[in-house]
Amino acid sequence: MVEHDTLFTVYRHPSTACIFALGENKDTFVQVDKTDEGVSVKDVAFGTGVREMAKRLKLGYLMAPNKMYFNQRSGEFKLVHPDLDWKGLVWVLAAMPKNIEQACEKVAQVVKTVPASIILGEEIDAWMSQQSHNVAHVVAFGDLPVWTLALAQVALDNGWPLRATPTQSGVPDAPPAIVPQQWMTWLSKVFPEKTIARTQVALGWTVEKIIISDTALPMEGDVSAFL
Repeated sequence: MVEHDTLFTVYRHPSTACIFALGENKDTFVQVDKTDEGVSVKDVAFGTGVREMAKRLKLGYLMAPNKMYFNQRSGEFKLVHPDLDWKGLVWVLAAMPKNIEQACEKVAQVVKTVPASIILGEEIDAWMSQQSHNVAHVVAFGDLPVWTLALAQVALDNGWPLRATPTQSGVPDAPPAIVPQQWMTWLSKVFPEKTIARTQVALGWTVEKIIISDTALPMEGDVSAFL
């Protein structure tokens, strides 16, 4: 499988729409050929890749102006990492689990606990469908805060690596159910605070819930530890 962060130099044939691409992989190339018959992906030696590139140029292939990412599931090349590109939305948080399908199910199970006033069932289905094409990430986008909160909770509970969009730094290192105010502050750069608060209430992840809960006591007797 193509490494998720591999960038490819892409060559397109102007009349046949065939694509030839080379992605650097340490001392070798990952070669992708896309034709009407399908997509093939293989590792080739550096010299082999260079010779094949020269052959394609002689056949009239034209090099794209920018390097691109390749999504092996969909067979598409994109300027933005395919996992992080959906309906033009800004991505907020991404996790890298070992199994994307299982991870999506776990996140969706959390999101399904909130009422339709927070998110519709159709929206959950659309998110699941989009995530099924991803190669390496489970992603929360900037449409609704429930996705970021649910993804963060499940990821931190399961030890999945998290990465945030470049405009958002300093991701809280504790789950949203434990430090709701930290997540409120972090997400307030993306979503209105009223929307975040309403979502936290729907999930049951609030400071008030922590205080009255029999299962979570303030660390060292200090409620501020959750803030």
